[in-house]
This record gives sequence, C-alpha cells and structure tokens, in this order.
Amino acid sequence: MSTAIIPPGGEHTMVRGVSQPAGPVPVVTLGSMYKTVYVYGKVRYIDAFGKEQQTEYRLIYGGKDGGRKKLHKEGFVMGILQPDTEGNDAT
Repeated sequence: MSTAIIPPGGEHTMVRGVSQPAGPVPVVTLGSMYKTVYVYGKVRYIDAFGKEQQTEYRLIYGGKDGGRKKLHKEGFVMGILQPDTEGNDAT
C-alpha cells in the first residue's frame, strides 16, 4: 500500500513489481487488448470542511487503445495505468 499527502495539483506514483508469471500468454501481450490489466481502488479522506469524502476508481493498462509504457529511472520499462472510462465515482 502507498500513503502520501498530495497537495492540490500534485501527483503520487506507486511502483509495484509483478511477483508471479502472467500465465500462459506471453508477457509481451500485457497491456494489449488481449491481456488487459484493471486496478480498482477507493480513496477516503476528510476535506477542508471536515466532511468525509470518497473516490472509487478503476484504472486500465491495455484495452482497445493499448498500454502506455515509460522507462523507469532504474532502467526498467513500466506500464502506466490510465483512468478508465467506467468504474469511477466520487462524492
């Protein structure tokens, strides 16, 4: 899990390695329309007025538009999760 205080307009990135093989389909297909990765989550917080808020989100790596990749500062290529068009809701 990752914890951070994120200021307005700020970003937070959490890098997570894969601990198991991706299965019988070659890893190169990860992030394609044939092997898409979804990540679901929920953020709960207290806003500046003391009211509890929450955001449910779904991120995607792959699908019909494919997955975006980025070279990490330690020299490996990582897949970048993007907001999905569905599965997102906020109070």
